[in-house]
Amino acid sequence: MRKSKVLSVAMSAVLVASLAAAASVSVSAEISKSSDIPSHSVGVVGSFNGWANDVALTDADGDGVYEGTVEVAEVTEDMIVGWNVDDEPTGESYLQFKVRLDGEWTDSWGNYEPLNDRTWNSQSNVPVKEAVVGQPITFTVYFDIKNPAPAALANPDSYAEAGSDDYMYLNVYYKVVETKTEEPSKEEEPSKEEEPSKEDTSSQTPVTTTGDTSKVAVEDKTDSTVPATGDATSAAALAAVVVASLGIAVVMTKKASAK
Repeated sequence: MRKSKVLSVAMSAVLVASLAAAASVSVSAEISKSSDIPSHSVGVVGSFNGWANDVALTDADGDGVYEGTVEVAEVTEDMIVGWNVDDEPTGESYLQFKVRLDGEWTDSWGNYEPLNDRTWNSQSNVPVKEAVVGQPITFTVYFDIKNPAPAALANPDSYAEAGSDDYMYLNVYYKVVETKTEEPSKEEEPSKEEEPSKEDTSSQTPVTTTGDTSKVAVEDKTDSTVPATGDATSAAALAAVVVASLGIAVVMTKKASAK
């Protein structure tokens, strides 16, 4: 009897564990169509948070577009990683992210891959090209579960053939809300000393003006003084000549009278 109870308890424990495991698997199981997504949690994860601790995306108005805001206080070197497309390096590096369900990698969406013709479980992350090391950035991530990525429409035949597998082409994009770019330092700004100041201009003008005035003054003084001195001398000489002439005339007149 005691063994039966122990066996019963053991079987119950196994059953509970199995149910828990099944529930866990069902939560992270792959979806079969985009309409399955609302029954899962949606989040964004990327190099900005070490690919862990998803930032939640929600569809508050039920329009089929999940969105959430990512705030990065300062972009670091570690956040900027090599960007691959179709598993091939592009030689470019950016801050990157992907959208996924339930904090797991069973279902995730990234950049459209032409080679594999998909966004679902794409190995190509979405690059945030505006992120600058040492600067903050805030961007809103959008996950549209009703419309395919624009790049997927370049191959409409495969999209039409997808049928219920429409989740393979769901659109992931973002919009930068706020960022800060490098500003020129004060050293790079034009120096005010390069332009002549009012003080320099005023100090130069009097020198030129004073020089011209002095020159004019000297010429005026020379012209007015020399003629004045010459006129006085000539007048005195003329007066002396007149006086001498009068004296000679008087003497000659007396001699003539005496004769």
